[in-house]
Amino acid sequence: MHTLKAMGLGHRFGQRVLFRRMTLKVHGGEVLAVTGANGVGKSTLLKILAGVLRPTTGHVSLQVNGHIEVPETHPLQVGFVAPYMNVYEDLTGWENLQFIAQARGLPLPEVRIQKALQAVGLAARAQERVRTFSSGMKQRMKIAAATLTNPPVLILDEPTVNMDAQGQALCADVVADAKVRGCIVVIASNVPADYQGADHVVAIEDYGPKGQGGGFDTVPPEPLL
Repeated sequence: MHTLKAMGLGHRFGQRVLFRRMTLKVHGGEVLAVTGANGVGKSTLLKILAGVLRPTTGHVSLQVNGHIEVPETHPLQVGFVAPYMNVYEDLTGWENLQFIAQARGLPLPEVRIQKALQAVGLAARAQERVRTFSSGMKQRMKIAAATLTNPPVLILDEPTVNMDAQGQALCADVVADAKVRGCIVVIASNVPADYQGADHVVAIEDYGPKGQGGGFDTVPPEPLL
């Protein structure tokens, strides 16, 4: 069983408060959806949950199969997809995933690569350079890269951006498969179809700058999941 916890989580950039005293818990096989207007901190929260950004206050812990991950290994347990992340455009789809497989020392890499590409509908385009892909296909490549290692945590920031209906359906299938495997899934999106059937939903409010209705020491806590 995997468990992702955040206790007393708060973050700010300068005088701007993004969230305050947030507490949540997600178990393996569950989906947490994060919603809210642009700029309120959805992407920042996902980075903190992934272990790649330290919060201003509070802490995040990840337990994988009964073992508590230390900060140095926490990000290695996470498959991450975000609009600002890129794949190597001068490599083919297969070469992109092969590079990741070699870097991680994955067993049976060819089998894993084939499965990851099939899951996002790109198996037939595996030997084409990514720079020839459409924006939606590149988004599918990001998902393939994130799921290649079968990580215990899958974090998806705006996962269906630039995707057509077929791509959106494939993304939903990836999430459903991750749940079946007992993976923790976190999705940030304002598209209801992206998180339909989520087990938990956190809506981040815009607290504004300090002194204008959102002081860091006066913001009420987020709901406890």
